[in-house]
Amino acid sequence: MERRRHVRAPCNSKAIMVMGDRVEVHFIRNISVSGVFIESVDSYNTGDEVYLLFPLHHPEKTSRVSGRVVRMVGASNDSEYVIPGIGVEFVNSGFDFSVLVEDYIIRIKNIYEELLILIEMQNPDMKRLGTLVRKARLTGYGDFFELREKIRRDSLSMGILNKSAEE
Repeated sequence: MERRRHVRAPCNSKAIMVMGDRVEVHFIRNISVSGVFIESVDSYNTGDEVYLLFPLHHPEKTSRVSGRVVRMVGASNDSEYVIPGIGVEFVNSGFDFSVLVEDYIIRIKNIYEELLILIEMQNPDMKRLGTLVRKARLTGYGDFFELREKIRRDSLSMGILNKSAEE
């Protein structure tokens, strides 16, 4: 079983990643106070140093942080849920940045808790559901049932929902 040092929260944010002379734009798929998972099919090496710029709370405010590639995940035919990419551990991110990430995670967890309630209702308030989906920056679902499964999966990974409650 995989153990993580910190809670991860889904994050669907574009990031500019700088590595030497290489500048690329990727999507951050999840974030914790210790690092991010970035969707990418490009090749990197464990230990590569990168510099990231991305909005966390507000699109007009850019977070800047240094990191190191610590994990690589290739594309898989075994599961449709495996996203190719890299795990980047933050290096010397500082207290203020950690607080910013923690605040983001708490905000996202609160949104997901309300989403879990709404998706189980007989007649959910669709306007409120839409607002929360936008706030959580949820994408990649085709219909309500796919959205519900995505919310459940993300909630499991954040520890809001446990496997026994899911069954």
